[in-house]
Amino acid sequence: MKPTYPLTLDDLLTNEGFLNYYFQKNEADVWEWNEFLEDHPDQLPTVDAAVSLLNRLSLKWSEEYIRQQFLQMQDSLANTTHHPIARPLWSNNWVRWGLAASVLLAMGIWTYVYQTTIPASLYTQQVSQKDLIEQVNPNSEPLRVDLPDGSWIRLAKNSRLSYPARFTGSVREVYLDGDGFFDVARNPKQPFLVHAGEITTKVLGTSFLIKARTDQERVEVVVRTGKVSVYRETTVSQPVIVKKLQGVIITPNQQLVYNRKADSFARSIVGSPQLIQPEALVDFDFRNTPASTVFERIQRAYGIPIEYDAALMSDCPVTASLADESLYGKLNLVCRAIEAQYEVVDGQIIVNGKGCK
Repeated sequence: MKPTYPLTLDDLLTNEGFLNYYFQKNEADVWEWNEFLEDHPDQLPTVDAAVSLLNRLSLKWSEEYIRQQFLQMQDSLANTTHHPIARPLWSNNWVRWGLAASVLLAMGIWTYVYQTTIPASLYTQQVSQKDLIEQVNPNSEPLRVDLPDGSWIRLAKNSRLSYPARFTGSVREVYLDGDGFFDVARNPKQPFLVHAGEITTKVLGTSFLIKARTDQERVEVVVRTGKVSVYRETTVSQPVIVKKLQGVIITPNQQLVYNRKADSFARSIVGSPQLIQPEALVDFDFRNTPASTVFERIQRAYGIPIEYDAALMSDCPVTASLADESLYGKLNLVCRAIEAQYEVVDGQIIVNGKGCK
């Protein structure tokens, strides 16, 4: 059966030609679908989703189970409509799979599958029955989405965002499935919440990146400016005003990773921390400057907390030009000069030393 354009998941799962293509039952259909996908690469995400679903069904359902479900559906329809229904010939392998898949979807068994063996994504649950605008980016180039409050999002490929036409009430809420960089307009009276699967990120006004693809084990939040609070969603149906909006706080150059499998958070420093202050305003030339002052200046320039004994480090002079060094280069040189060590723990830097008296 010739593919239609554009495709939906339902189109694929009820298309005899596509099922032939998936089960490799008909050479002509396999050739036709390969050609179609070459001509329409933008349809690959939908096809991949259908293949993934069929793969999971093939592992979850035996052929005998599909047969039983199909026959039960026929009996139920026969009892309801009082019209005789012909039973299929199960000796043909294609009939077993193709007809069962098509009829199960058409008659409502597919809904049962999603509810029991393959739950709908949290994104789908969160946005259902809400009056929202959805933006989807099928292209390789990032898509800019402007929100009604002046905030904007750069949406990555194969990502989607849902948001209201107007932000009303005590909070601004949006829903993300995929990757998006957010630049949020500051409004302390109306906090901004990004629901991304199992986690919610709360901000007042800042810029940050969220990576929350449903097929990945990790959800990442990386802060560029300002600070955000990230917490675990407890329930989809619970009103946001009664949820505890306390969570793990992350600041510039920090990232938080939520592991879906372990249901745990881990805060760390990004791989290449960047200055958060304008470079012209930062002076990294030191002449007999107390190490405590050096650490304070580095902390302010990068926004990363540095824990150290200020009294102990005030007696350690530092003479060095650190302008061309990375964050870790600066730390290495300073610690070497004062015979100290540092380590990164929970997104902050801990400096240990004996002092210089």
